Amino acid sequence: MKPNTHLKKLLKIDISPDSSYSDIEVGLSNLKRIIKSTSQKEVIRGGIRKMGQLFHAKNRIAKSLALKYLEKVSKHVEEVDTNILHMFYSTDPRISDLAVRYVCVFSRFFKNNDIVFYHVYRTKSKYRRDALQALILQSPRYRAYEKDFGVGDLDLFENVRRNAPEEYFGRLALPKLVELSSMYPCLVRYFKFTRKFLGEELEKRDRYSQGVLHRLGKILGVEERRETMWDEFLVCLAWMKHGRFDKSIRVLERLCSLEISKEYKIIFEVFIRKMSRRLDSRDGTARKRAQITISSSFEIELCGLSQNSVYKMLFRLFKDGVKYVDSKSRKAKNV
Repeated sequence: MKPNTHLKKLLKIDISPDSSYSDIEVGLSNLKRIIKSTSQKEVIRGGIRKMGQLFHAKNRIAKSLALKYLEKVSKHVEEVDTNILHMFYSTDPRISDLAVRYVCVFSRFFKNNDIVFYHVYRTKSKYRRDALQALILQSPRYRAYEKDFGVGDLDLFENVRRNAPEEYFGRLALPKLVELSSMYPCLVRYFKFTRKFLGEELEKRDRYSQGVLHRLGKILGVEERRETMWDEFLVCLAWMKHGRFDKSIRVLERLCSLEISKEYKIIFEVFIRKMSRRLDSRDGTARKRAQITISSSFEIELCGLSQNSVYKMLFRLFKDGVKYVDSKSRKAKNV
């Protein structure tokens, strides 16, 4: 065949999300045939792009068909559009299912994407387990979750969803219920376990494994201290405004140690240096860094503000803090 034959065929295929089911499937089938029969990179990319545009259309049927054929040519895909967060917020659970399937098929493009991992974890999709396992295989940082999201645990949780809770939990002994509550804290309220009861169970070291005891300790810790990293960030803003730069630096350093977007880290580092210079502390001093942890929830809160807004807000509060400190020092001199 002539080198441009496949390209001509590709250009002739025009698929619209408003077309009938059969027309869309015929068009996608032709695209798949062209992609698999050519080695020309530009033709392959063009075919994948047409399928991708159909997947991101508003028509759910078109989305479903496009994903079906994208899965068949997934090994030929070199890049995909990873901007699918809006699909997780859809009121139609079938759209959320498509998003989770998309993540499962193209998990290699969502490597280290904490926000997508968070949304897949929170979803109730039937494809959730496969997507979680695919993301865990792609990224070493999620292997810490493997014991919590193992096949056995997920199967067990699926049984909990499918059966009436009373029928399922009524057959389990109390230690098993406590173990389940440690894995799924939402069950603590369902079982009406009190803080005193969980504290007593925590002292029974011979009854539970170390993993269960550790998780129970974390649950009780959350009960005692309800602050999140977002709460700390809001407190940090108040400290900056009143010139308490030493405390603000410590909070921003902790936020920099989180596994969040590099752009936010750069902004935080800028103001750490600004406040450090203000306190006459050298920027290169060895500061003990907290262990890096995954904090998708903090970034999700932070993403409500644009990076430019975060910078402007911190800069305004930093200037307020400088004025506050200067006015205090002037008053002290006058006295």
